Amino acid sequence: MIPAPPGLRLAWPQPPPDYPEHDGRPVRWDPWDVASRVHCIPSGCVPCGYGGRVWITWGTVAPEHPGAVVVERPTRTRSGRAYRRQEARPAPVARRLVAFRCPACGATQMWDMGEHGQSWALVDPSRPRLF
Repeated sequence: MIPAPPGLRLAWPQPPPDYPEHDGRPVRWDPWDVASRVHCIPSGCVPCGYGGRVWITWGTVAPEHPGAVVVERPTRTRSGRAYRRQEARPAPVARRLVAFRCPACGATQMWDMGEHGQSWALVDPSRPRLF
């Protein structure tokens, strides 16, 4: 984990966003980290005017239908004949939530990337925009 930039008021590390479940499914949050300088990650905060890098965390959501899913995997017999074998595996979790937090004022914004990471939507549009 990267140490907090000097001179900021909030303690490091911060607790995860106050969002323990998404659509009735539990969310497990990663520790906060300083966001890298990438064009798609916000830099700065509109509510307080902070101009540095914000903090970022990812939320992993439990599967919609817990239990097992059946997957097919290719395999071969000892003689070399190819066939597909069905296996039951636990339903995968989805890393679909991302939260950004301003280290100066604490403003937090969460985004939902959708079940397969294909869409971006604000989780709570009533919160102030960070960028």
